[in-house]
Amino acid sequence: MPPSSRRSAIRCSRAVTTTETAFCRPKVLCTPRRSRSFGDRTAKPPEGARNSLLNRRRDHGDEGVSLEWSQVSNELIYRLTPICILVSVLINFGVMSKQNEVTAFKACGVSLFRLSVPILIVASVFGGGLFAFDYSYVPGANRIQDKLRDEIKGRKNSTYLRPDRTWIMGEGRIYYYKYFDISANTMSGVNVFELEPNTFRLTRQILAERAHWSSSLKSWIFERGWYSDFKTDTDRTRHDFTATTFPELTEAPGYFVPTAMKDQWMNFQELDQYIRDLQKRGFETAGLQVQFYRKFSVPLFALIMALIAVPFGFLVGSRGAMTGIGVSMAIGVAYLGIDPLFQKMGEVNQLAPAIAAWSPDAVFALMGMYLLLRMRS
Repeated sequence: MPPSSRRSAIRCSRAVTTTETAFCRPKVLCTPRRSRSFGDRTAKPPEGARNSLLNRRRDHGDEGVSLEWSQVSNELIYRLTPICILVSVLINFGVMSKQNEVTAFKACGVSLFRLSVPILIVASVFGGGLFAFDYSYVPGANRIQDKLRDEIKGRKNSTYLRPDRTWIMGEGRIYYYKYFDISANTMSGVNVFELEPNTFRLTRQILAERAHWSSSLKSWIFERGWYSDFKTDTDRTRHDFTATTFPELTEAPGYFVPTAMKDQWMNFQELDQYIRDLQKRGFETAGLQVQFYRKFSVPLFALIMALIAVPFGFLVGSRGAMTGIGVSMAIGVAYLGIDPLFQKMGEVNQLAPAIAAWSPDAVFALMGMYLLLRMRS
Protein backbone atom coordinates (compact mmCIF):
# COMPACT_ATOMS: atom_id res chain seq x y z
CA MET A 1 0.00 0.00 0.00
CA PRO A 2 1.38 3.42 -0.94
CA PRO A 3 2.33 5.73 1.93
CA SER A 4 -0.40 8.22 1.09
CA SER A 5 -3.08 5.50 1.23
CA ARG A 6 -1.71 4.22 4.54
CA ARG A 7 -1.88 7.71 6.10
CA SER A 8 -5.47 8.10 4.88
CA ALA A 9 -6.48 4.77 6.45
CA ILE A 10 -4.96 5.78 9.82
CA ARG A 11 -6.80 9.11 9.80
CA CYS A 12 -10.12 7.34 9.03
CA SER A 13 -9.56 4.84 11.86
CA ARG A 14 -8.90 7.64 14.37
CA ALA A 15 -12.01 9.46 13.26
CA VAL A 16 -14.18 6.37 13.65
CA THR A 17 -12.76 5.74 17.14
CA THR A 18 -13.40 9.33 18.23
CA THR A 19 -16.94 9.18 16.87
CA GLU A 20 -17.72 5.92 18.67
CA THR A 21 -16.36 7.31 21.92
CA ALA A 22 -18.44 10.45 21.60
CA PHE A 23 -21.61 8.46 21.00
CA CYS A 24 -20.92 5.95 23.79
CA ARG A 25 -20.15 8.50 26.49
CA PRO A 26 -23.76 9.69 26.93
CA LYS A 27 -24.88 6.11 27.47
CA VAL A 28 -22.60 5.86 30.49
CA LEU A 29 -23.73 9.18 31.89
CA CYS A 30 -27.38 8.26 31.49
CA THR A 31 -27.06 5.18 33.69
CA PRO A 32 -29.53 5.57 36.61
CA ARG A 33 -27.65 6.67 39.72
CA ARG A 34 -30.10 5.00 42.14
CA SER A 35 -29.09 1.53 41.03
CA ARG A 36 -25.47 2.29 41.90
CA SER A 37 -26.09 4.14 45.16
CA PHE A 38 -25.91 2.60 48.63
CA GLY A 39 -28.83 4.80 49.63
CA ASP A 40 -31.24 2.68 47.59
CA ARG A 41 -33.05 0.25 49.86
CA THR A 42 -33.06 -2.47 47.21
CA ALA A 43 -29.38 -2.10 46.36
CA LYS A 44 -26.61 -3.84 48.28
CA PRO A 45 -23.07 -2.61 48.81
CA PRO A 46 -20.30 -4.40 46.92
CA GLU A 47 -18.88 -7.51 48.51
CA GLY A 48 -15.62 -5.75 49.31
CA ALA A 49 -17.38 -2.91 51.13
CA ARG A 50 -19.53 -5.38 53.08
CA ASN A 51 -16.46 -7.36 54.14
CA SER A 52 -14.72 -4.15 55.15
CA LEU A 53 -17.65 -3.21 57.41
CA LEU A 54 -17.70 -6.67 58.95
CA ASN A 55 -13.96 -6.56 59.53
CA ARG A 56 -14.16 -3.19 61.27
CA ARG A 57 -16.99 -4.46 63.47
CA ARG A 58 -15.08 -7.59 64.25
CA ASP A 59 -11.92 -5.65 65.07
CA HIS A 60 -13.82 -3.28 67.34
CA GLY A 61 -15.44 -6.21 69.08
CA ASP A 62 -12.11 -7.95 69.67
CA GLU A 63 -10.66 -4.73 71.02
CA GLY A 64 -13.63 -4.35 73.34
CA VAL A 65 -13.31 -7.94 74.59
CA SER A 66 -9.58 -7.56 75.21
CA LEU A 67 -10.15 -4.27 77.02
CA GLU A 68 -12.86 -5.87 79.14
CA TRP A 69 -10.54 -8.71 80.11
CA SER A 70 -7.84 -6.20 81.07
CA GLN A 71 -10.33 -4.53 83.41
CA VAL A 72 -11.52 -7.88 84.82
CA SER A 73 -7.91 -8.78 85.65
CA ASN A 74 -7.73 -5.83 88.04
CA GLU A 75 -10.61 -7.23 90.10
CA LEU A 76 -9.00 -10.69 90.01
CA ILE A 77 -5.73 -9.25 91.31
CA TYR A 78 -7.57 -7.61 94.19
CA ARG A 79 -9.52 -10.76 95.11
CA LEU A 80 -6.85 -13.42 94.60
CA THR A 81 -3.74 -11.75 96.05
CA PRO A 82 -4.38 -13.12 99.60
CA ILE A 83 -4.73 -16.65 98.22
CA CYS A 84 -1.53 -16.20 96.19
CA ILE A 85 0.31 -15.15 99.35
CA LEU A 86 -0.97 -18.26 101.11
CA VAL A 87 0.19 -20.58 98.32
CA SER A 88 3.60 -18.96 97.94
CA VAL A 89 4.39 -19.05 101.68
CA LEU A 90 3.29 -22.68 102.02
CA ILE A 91 5.38 -23.78 99.05
CA ASN A 92 8.42 -21.77 100.17
CA PHE A 93 8.47 -23.07 103.74
CA GLY A 94 7.56 -26.53 102.55
CA VAL A 95 10.59 -26.70 100.26
CA MET A 96 12.83 -25.24 102.97
CA SER A 97 11.66 -27.86 105.48
CA LYS A 98 12.11 -30.75 103.07
CA GLN A 99 15.67 -29.67 102.24
CA ASN A 100 16.50 -29.26 105.97
CA GLU A 101 17.12 -25.53 105.59
CA VAL A 102 14.81 -24.87 108.55
CA THR A 103 16.91 -27.25 110.67
CA ALA A 104 20.01 -25.31 109.69
CA PHE A 105 18.41 -22.05 110.77
CA LYS A 106 17.48 -23.59 114.14
CA ALA A 107 21.04 -24.85 114.58
CA CYS A 108 22.28 -21.29 114.04
CA GLY A 109 19.98 -20.02 116.78
CA VAL A 110 17.34 -18.47 114.47
CA SER A 111 13.86 -19.29 115.68
CA LEU A 112 10.88 -19.94 113.47
CA PHE A 113 9.27 -16.74 114.75
CA ARG A 114 12.27 -14.79 113.48
CA LEU A 115 11.91 -16.51 110.12
CA SER A 116 8.26 -15.51 110.01
CA VAL A 117 8.84 -11.78 110.56
CA PRO A 118 9.88 -10.91 106.95
CA ILE A 119 6.89 -12.86 105.62
CA LEU A 120 4.47 -10.95 107.83
CA ILE A 121 6.06 -7.61 106.94
CA VAL A 122 5.82 -8.27 103.21
CA ALA A 123 2.22 -9.47 103.61
CA SER A 124 1.39 -6.24 105.47
CA VAL A 125 2.85 -4.23 102.60
CA PHE A 126 0.74 -6.22 100.14
CA GLY A 127 -2.34 -5.54 102.29
CA GLY A 128 -1.66 -1.80 102.26
CA GLY A 129 -1.12 -1.95 98.50
CA LEU A 130 -4.44 -3.73 98.03
CA PHE A 131 -6.22 -1.06 100.08
CA ALA A 132 -4.68 1.72 97.96
CA PHE A 133 -5.42 -0.25 94.79
CA ASP A 134 -9.08 -0.62 95.77
CA TYR A 135 -9.33 3.04 96.72
CA SER A 136 -7.78 4.57 93.60
CA TYR A 137 -8.13 2.15 90.69
CA VAL A 138 -10.52 -0.78 91.12
CA PRO A 139 -13.81 1.22 91.22
CA GLY A 140 -13.01 2.99 87.94
CA ALA A 141 -11.94 -0.28 86.33
CA ASN A 142 -15.20 -1.91 87.41
CA ARG A 143 -17.20 0.89 85.81
CA ILE A 144 -15.30 0.52 82.53
CA GLN A 145 -15.70 -3.25 82.68
CA ASP A 146 -19.48 -3.05 83.14
CA LYS A 147 -19.79 -0.44 80.41
CA LEU A 148 -17.85 -2.60 77.94
CA ARG A 149 -19.81 -5.72 78.87
CA ASP A 150 -23.09 -3.91 78.24
CA GLU A 151 -21.85 -2.71 74.85
CA ILE A 152 -20.64 -6.17 73.84
CA LYS A 153 -23.87 -7.86 74.91
CA GLY A 154 -26.05 -5.12 73.38
CA ARG A 155 -27.75 -4.18 76.63
CA LYS A 156 -29.62 -0.95 77.33
CA ASN A 157 -27.72 2.31 77.71
CA SER A 158 -27.09 3.66 81.19
CA THR A 159 -24.68 6.00 82.96
CA TYR A 160 -21.52 4.89 84.75
CA LEU A 161 -19.62 8.00 85.84
CA ARG A 162 -21.78 8.74 88.92
CA PRO A 163 -22.76 5.52 90.72
CA ASP A 164 -25.08 7.47 93.04
CA ARG A 165 -27.05 8.94 90.10
CA THR A 166 -28.34 6.55 87.45
CA TRP A 167 -29.78 7.40 84.05
CA ILE A 168 -31.14 4.49 82.03
CA MET A 169 -32.97 4.34 78.71
CA GLY A 170 -36.38 2.66 78.70
CA GLU A 171 -38.98 2.01 75.99
CA GLY A 172 -39.52 5.54 74.72
CA ARG A 173 -38.57 7.11 78.04
CA ILE A 174 -35.59 7.89 80.26
CA TYR A 175 -35.41 6.87 83.93
CA TYR A 176 -33.38 8.62 86.59
CA TYR A 177 -33.06 7.40 90.17
CA LYS A 178 -30.62 7.73 93.04
CA TYR A 179 -31.00 4.26 94.55
CA PHE A 180 -32.54 0.94 93.57
CA ASP A 181 -33.24 -1.60 96.32
CA ILE A 182 -33.14 -5.05 94.70
CA SER A 183 -34.66 -6.91 97.65
CA ALA A 184 -37.67 -4.55 97.98
CA ASN A 185 -37.95 -3.58 94.27
CA THR A 186 -37.98 0.08 95.26
CA MET A 187 -36.50 3.17 93.61
CA SER A 188 -35.65 6.41 95.42
CA GLY A 189 -35.53 9.92 93.96
CA VAL A 190 -37.28 8.89 90.73
CA ASN A 191 -37.64 10.99 87.60
CA VAL A 192 -39.23 9.66 84.41
CA PHE A 193 -39.03 11.61 81.15
CA GLU A 194 -41.40 10.35 78.44
CA LEU A 195 -40.40 11.28 74.89
CA GLU A 196 -42.14 11.38 71.55
CA PRO A 197 -40.53 8.62 69.46
CA ASN A 198 -40.09 10.57 66.23
CA THR A 199 -39.02 14.00 67.48
CA PHE A 200 -37.78 13.11 70.99
CA ARG A 201 -39.89 15.96 72.34
CA LEU A 202 -40.68 15.79 76.05
CA THR A 203 -44.34 14.81 76.49
CA ARG A 204 -44.48 13.99 80.22
CA GLN A 205 -42.31 14.23 83.31
CA ILE A 206 -42.95 12.21 86.45
CA LEU A 207 -41.20 13.00 89.74
CA ALA A 208 -41.64 11.06 92.99
CA GLU A 209 -39.81 10.50 96.24
CA ARG A 210 -39.97 6.75 95.72
CA ALA A 211 -41.61 4.08 93.60
CA HIS A 212 -42.19 0.41 94.39
CA TRP A 213 -43.22 -2.44 92.11
CA SER A 214 -46.64 -4.04 92.59
CA SER A 215 -46.70 -7.67 91.43
CA SER A 216 -50.48 -7.77 91.42
CA LEU A 217 -50.86 -4.62 89.32
CA LYS A 218 -47.78 -5.33 87.19
CA SER A 219 -46.92 -1.66 87.49
CA TRP A 220 -44.90 0.85 89.48
CA ILE A 221 -46.66 2.73 92.29
CA PHE A 222 -45.24 6.24 92.65
CA GLU A 223 -45.48 7.96 96.03
CA ARG A 224 -45.48 11.65 96.97
CA GLY A 225 -44.75 13.51 93.79
CA TRP A 226 -46.20 15.18 90.69
CA TYR A 227 -46.37 14.75 86.93
CA SER A 228 -46.59 17.28 84.11
CA ASP A 229 -47.99 16.77 80.61
CA PHE A 230 -46.46 18.83 77.80
CA LYS A 231 -48.96 19.00 74.94
CA THR A 232 -46.99 21.75 73.23
CA ASP A 233 -43.94 23.80 74.05
CA THR A 234 -46.08 26.30 75.98
CA ASP A 235 -49.09 24.20 77.05
CA ARG A 236 -48.18 22.45 80.33
CA THR A 237 -50.38 20.96 83.05
CA ARG A 238 -49.16 19.78 86.45
CA HIS A 239 -50.86 17.35 88.83
CA ASP A 240 -49.77 16.43 92.35
CA PHE A 241 -50.35 12.96 93.80
CA THR A 242 -49.82 10.98 96.96
CA ALA A 243 -49.79 7.55 95.30
CA THR A 244 -50.60 6.65 91.72
CA THR A 245 -49.65 4.33 88.87
CA PHE A 246 -48.85 4.86 85.20
CA PRO A 247 -49.80 1.77 83.13
CA GLU A 248 -47.55 2.78 80.23
CA LEU A 249 -44.44 2.23 82.39
CA THR A 250 -43.97 -1.46 81.66
CA GLU A 251 -40.30 -1.89 82.65
CA ALA A 252 -40.24 -4.49 85.43
CA PRO A 253 -37.65 -4.49 88.26
CA GLY A 254 -35.51 -6.98 86.36
CA TYR A 255 -34.93 -4.28 83.77
CA PHE A 256 -32.99 -2.20 86.32
CA VAL A 257 -31.16 -4.96 88.21
CA PRO A 258 -27.93 -4.95 86.08
CA THR A 259 -27.41 -1.26 86.93
CA ALA A 260 -28.30 -1.57 90.62
CA MET A 261 -25.10 -3.17 91.91
CA LYS A 262 -23.05 -0.06 92.65
CA ASP A 263 -20.86 -0.80 95.67
CA GLN A 264 -18.05 -2.08 93.43
CA TRP A 265 -18.05 1.24 91.55
CA MET A 266 -17.14 3.32 94.63
CA ASN A 267 -14.23 3.59 97.04
CA PHE A 268 -14.90 3.63 100.77
CA GLN A 269 -15.34 7.42 100.99
CA GLU A 270 -17.86 7.56 98.15
CA LEU A 271 -19.69 4.53 99.50
CA ASP A 272 -19.86 6.04 103.00
CA GLN A 273 -21.38 9.25 101.65
CA TYR A 274 -23.82 7.25 99.54
CA ILE A 275 -24.95 5.24 102.58
CA ARG A 276 -25.48 8.40 104.64
CA ASP A 277 -27.60 9.92 101.90
CA LEU A 278 -29.78 6.81 101.68
CA GLN A 279 -30.18 6.60 105.44
CA LYS A 280 -31.50 10.18 105.49
CA ARG A 281 -34.16 9.07 103.01
CA GLY A 282 -35.16 6.12 105.19
CA PHE A 283 -33.76 3.25 103.08
CA GLU A 284 -32.35 -0.02 104.37
CA THR A 285 -28.59 -0.01 103.78
CA ALA A 286 -27.40 -3.15 105.59
CA GLY A 287 -26.02 -4.73 102.41
CA LEU A 288 -24.12 -1.59 101.47
CA GLN A 289 -22.73 -1.26 104.99
CA VAL A 290 -21.37 -4.81 104.78
CA GLN A 291 -19.59 -3.90 101.55
CA PHE A 292 -18.27 -0.72 103.16
CA TYR A 293 -16.57 -2.64 105.98
CA ARG A 294 -15.27 -5.19 103.49
CA LYS A 295 -13.30 -2.38 101.87
CA PHE A 296 -11.07 -2.67 104.97
CA SER A 297 -11.36 -6.36 105.83
CA VAL A 298 -10.42 -7.79 102.42
CA PRO A 299 -6.98 -6.08 102.19
CA LEU A 300 -6.21 -7.16 105.78
CA PHE A 301 -6.88 -10.75 104.79
CA ALA A 302 -3.53 -10.77 102.95
CA LEU A 303 -1.76 -10.52 106.32
CA ILE A 304 -4.08 -13.13 107.84
CA MET A 305 -3.32 -15.58 105.04
CA ALA A 306 0.39 -15.20 105.74
CA LEU A 307 -0.31 -15.71 109.45
CA ILE A 308 -2.01 -19.02 108.66
CA ALA A 309 0.52 -20.09 106.05
CA VAL A 310 3.56 -19.86 108.36
CA PRO A 311 2.63 -22.63 110.85
CA PHE A 312 1.03 -24.78 108.14
CA GLY A 313 4.17 -24.43 106.05
CA PHE A 314 6.33 -25.84 108.83
CA LEU A 315 3.84 -28.57 109.74
CA VAL A 316 3.49 -30.01 106.24
CA GLY A 317 6.94 -29.02 105.04
CA SER A 318 8.49 -32.49 105.21
CA ARG A 319 5.80 -33.81 102.84
CA GLY A 320 6.77 -31.57 99.93
CA ALA A 321 5.42 -28.65 97.94
CA MET A 322 2.41 -30.54 96.57
CA THR A 323 1.11 -31.05 100.08
CA GLY A 324 1.42 -27.33 100.67
CA ILE A 325 -0.57 -26.63 97.52
CA GLY A 326 -3.27 -29.05 98.65
CA VAL A 327 -3.48 -27.44 102.09
CA SER A 328 -3.67 -23.97 100.56
CA MET A 329 -6.50 -25.08 98.28
CA ALA A 330 -8.41 -26.44 101.28
CA ILE A 331 -7.94 -23.18 103.20
CA GLY A 332 -8.98 -21.15 100.14
CA VAL A 333 -12.14 -23.21 99.67
CA ALA A 334 -12.98 -22.78 103.36
CA TYR A 335 -12.60 -19.01 103.04
CA LEU A 336 -14.71 -18.88 99.85
CA GLY A 337 -17.43 -20.78 101.71
CA ILE A 338 -17.38 -18.81 104.97
CA ASP A 339 -17.08 -15.32 103.51
CA PRO A 340 -20.33 -15.34 101.43
CA LEU A 341 -22.18 -16.91 104.37
CA PHE A 342 -21.35 -14.03 106.70
CA GLN A 343 -22.08 -11.51 103.93
CA LYS A 344 -25.61 -12.85 103.46
CA MET A 345 -26.21 -12.92 107.20
CA GLY A 346 -25.26 -9.26 107.36
CA GLU A 347 -27.44 -8.31 104.39
CA VAL A 348 -30.55 -9.82 106.03
CA ASN A 349 -29.75 -8.20 109.41
CA GLN A 350 -28.96 -11.46 111.16
CA LEU A 351 -25.60 -9.94 112.07
CA ALA A 352 -24.43 -6.37 112.41
CA PRO A 353 -22.76 -5.19 109.17
CA ALA A 354 -19.38 -4.69 110.85
CA ILE A 355 -19.49 -8.15 112.45
CA ALA A 356 -20.54 -9.77 109.18
CA ALA A 357 -17.67 -8.14 107.30
CA TRP A 358 -14.96 -8.81 109.88
CA SER A 359 -16.02 -12.31 111.02
CA PRO A 360 -14.11 -14.26 108.30
CA ASP A 361 -10.96 -12.31 109.16
CA ALA A 362 -11.49 -12.93 112.86
CA VAL A 363 -12.05 -16.70 112.41
CA PHE A 364 -8.93 -17.23 110.30
CA ALA A 365 -6.83 -14.82 112.39
CA LEU A 366 -7.65 -16.73 115.60
CA MET A 367 -6.84 -20.00 113.90
CA GLY A 368 -3.52 -18.62 112.61
CA MET A 369 -2.56 -17.19 116.00
CA TYR A 370 -3.38 -20.48 117.74
CA LEU A 371 -1.26 -22.50 115.31
CA LEU A 372 1.55 -19.96 115.40
CA LEU A 373 1.74 -19.99 119.21
CA ARG A 374 1.58 -23.78 119.35
CA MET A 375 4.42 -24.06 116.85
CA ARG A 376 7.73 -25.42 118.13
CA SER A 377 10.16 -22.64 117.45
